[in-house]
Amino acid sequence: MGWIKDAHGIRGDNYIQLYAKTADWLEKLDQIFLLKPGAADLSAHKVSFKRPHKEGLVLRFSESKDRNYAETLRKSGVYIPADWLETADDDDEFFLGEVEGFKLLDEAGTELGEITGFSSNGVQDILNIALPDGREGLVPFVEAFIVAIDFDAETVTMDLPPGLLDQ
Repeated sequence: MGWIKDAHGIRGDNYIQLYAKTADWLEKLDQIFLLKPGAADLSAHKVSFKRPHKEGLVLRFSESKDRNYAETLRKSGVYIPADWLETADDDDEFFLGEVEGFKLLDEAGTELGEITGFSSNGVQDILNIALPDGREGLVPFVEAFIVAIDFDAETVTMDLPPGLLDQ
């Protein structure tokens, strides 16, 4: 759903930046799952306080006693059960997680890499791409670059500016 951007206040709260910028599922939230940086598995955390804040949430976990603990959770990925998500009625709308694992293609059909995750710079969503040479590339996921998304073939075709994935 997003990531822990920072500690919030002195009581041990965390500010969660949401990819969707809204949380229609907030009423259901009594537990959330985190993937800490460098960890291989999700960990469950009971939520003791929750409220919307800007384009995200402020959450406090039951084990969080102070800001120091909250700061240890920075940059953790935030996950909820998939069945809490409602799919949009508009065929052009989807959740970013639906294209994770898809191949990224250029307009000529050449494979550029595999979509391995997402981030945001606050203005736009960013695709994390595993490039064939082992590097990671970052691609703005903006309408101007998107040519087609094929859910059956599991591909995203984009018209990227020259050199975007060169380093």
